[in-house]
Amino acid sequence: MRKKVIVKFTCVLFALAGFLYFNSFNSNTAMFNARSYSCLRPRSIFNQSKKNIKVKKASDSVQINPYLLFEYKKEPVILDKNTIVLGTGGGDVALNTFLADMAERAHTRGLRVVGVRNCYDGMVSDNWRDNLVEITPEIAKAMRGMPSTVLGSCRRKLSDDDLKIMVERFGNVKGMVITGGNDHIKGVEQISDVSNNTIRAIGVGKSIDNDFRTAMFGYRNACILGQRIAKWLSVNPETHKNVVSVVEVMGRKSGSFALDCARGCPYPKVVIAPEQPVKMSDIIKAVKESGTRNIYISEGVSFSAEEDEMFRELLEKNPHLAERYATLQKNPQRDAHGNVLLRGVFLYAAGAIELFCKDLKVERGAITYPARGASPQKETDGVEDFYFDDYLADVFSEKALELIKEGKTGLALYYPDYKRGHKVEAKPCKEVYAEKNLKDIYIDKELAELGVLGMEGVKFLPGKDAIRTYSGEYTKEGAARELFYSQAISTRTHSSLLSASKHLLSSAEFDLPSKIMVSACGRKQPGIENYPDELRTIIETTRESVMILIPEKYVSFGELANSIENISDNLGYVNIAVSSDFMLDKTDPILKEVLDRDDALRAKFNTEAIDIGDDKVIFNYDVSKFIRGLFDYLGKKTRRMNFNYIFDNLEQETKDLSLPNDRELAQNGVLGTGIKSELNITGDPAASSI
Repeated sequence: MRKKVIVKFTCVLFALAGFLYFNSFNSNTAMFNARSYSCLRPRSIFNQSKKNIKVKKASDSVQINPYLLFEYKKEPVILDKNTIVLGTGGGDVALNTFLADMAERAHTRGLRVVGVRNCYDGMVSDNWRDNLVEITPEIAKAMRGMPSTVLGSCRRKLSDDDLKIMVERFGNVKGMVITGGNDHIKGVEQISDVSNNTIRAIGVGKSIDNDFRTAMFGYRNACILGQRIAKWLSVNPETHKNVVSVVEVMGRKSGSFALDCARGCPYPKVVIAPEQPVKMSDIIKAVKESGTRNIYISEGVSFSAEEDEMFRELLEKNPHLAERYATLQKNPQRDAHGNVLLRGVFLYAAGAIELFCKDLKVERGAITYPARGASPQKETDGVEDFYFDDYLADVFSEKALELIKEGKTGLALYYPDYKRGHKVEAKPCKEVYAEKNLKDIYIDKELAELGVLGMEGVKFLPGKDAIRTYSGEYTKEGAARELFYSQAISTRTHSSLLSASKHLLSSAEFDLPSKIMVSACGRKQPGIENYPDELRTIIETTRESVMILIPEKYVSFGELANSIENISDNLGYVNIAVSSDFMLDKTDPILKEVLDRDDALRAKFNTEAIDIGDDKVIFNYDVSKFIRGLFDYLGKKTRRMNFNYIFDNLEQETKDLSLPNDRELAQNGVLGTGIKSELNITGDPAASSI
């Protein structure tokens, strides 16, 4: 009897052990069990053979950094009829929440979701399987609410060969969902057509330009941040009668973003949009006759020297702007889709005001790249606080899965506006990505009342608080930190380690004291554990890409180039914070080569440099242009953001502005100390505090 009891008890134990063993191998329900975690341990993608990384036990507490999914070892991903493939064509808020919603919903339906790094680039690359990662519910939970996209971006225009490769590799999956702008949604059409509708491909619009005939991921969030920045930048004409603020806002073909950002300005303002041509005389009239001191201009606005007499005079008297304009006309830089890369259209408006209104001082600002990497911005409708883009992620993910289940393909999701409560529809891609601009949204009278320059009867009214935003208390340090690291994560998203030619270098110029710059942008962030989760995570992800240039520490262009190449080779991207007072050396040989390659930069250097002795010069504005010139010289993709004047209306936390010692400066990423930073810059996530 006793033997039978022992045998039965032993059998029960074996059965229980087998059950637990079997379930521990179920990667769909337990990502970090003994099997799956051993395949997802952190590793350095550059120094893998040199690293001896200790693997934690499954029972250990593990925090997932979703931005490092491709820096972990993982088993090959299965692609079959139970797989939905996701790719993102750019980075804006709620994309990660959308991916998370897709993964969690799919999981409850017995499906798996696989993300592709760098979207179309990753799908057609030779090592394409290394660019796949299964998004489990655990990963989805970590992704939710994070800005930009953990999957990275691409700007690829699909060729016939690309499409053939994609059909061969992904032809047997359950479905494919691609988010992005018009070029990526066009790709959804192509994939569907070339595969003879066997790949169920669905498109989801994403942009902060609001130029689709549907609501798009990222736009509302970017508007709320833009309104906050507009408030910071605003000039009160009663207290600053001799100051004009000129702000450039993203928007190649549509002035929607500029118009909505301007609503955050509580004083009279004017909006210059691509939809309504203007001349320099219109701008000068608005400043002189109406007393307008706040101007918002879309990056897609253009001026013509042939048709605009005052613009012609501006170019004749400003060699730097003349060279910029000539270069753009003769040899415009274009992206992969043939779009002209626009740079600094607000400089022409600012230059005209300085020339024709000599009693006025012009402050320049920009609302651009940080809006793409912004953390979720809360808003209110007067009743409750909410995140509209998260709501859009919820209804879009449900509809995308529904369409795939029904076998639909070649369609894009449609949502009529930026209010909650509508029904999501599916339409042919062409109907969704068809261009939309301000004149599709408003009649001319409304545009005039909203302050769009060039419209008959234009009114320069203060902000009507048409879009109520959730406000928070910001200091110079806090605002600078949020904007700089929002740009940093956006830079990471839009770079690519798949090709050195797609490395991305960004610079951001500040007119803040060096101590505040180091506090806001430095790699070391005391008290980071108290930051909001999304800000803490993007800082921990990107801080090893950060370099800081301050006037107290001179750095030659040769030294700067070496540091740039070191980080770029390891991470694929670089983020530089540069003081507006950063010094350049007239005898610097690399600087001379940079100037020899760029007529506009040489003209700026020759006409605007302020000699401070010992062959050093500084500039009143835009020293970061020379940093960008170095980026171009190194053959890298580049971005430049100017944060000057943005923080003038904010209080500062820092009382003592004296700088720390050189070792601490070096640890924060400051160059010119003569001390090598002790922080890891190998790209090894194991060396971070993740």
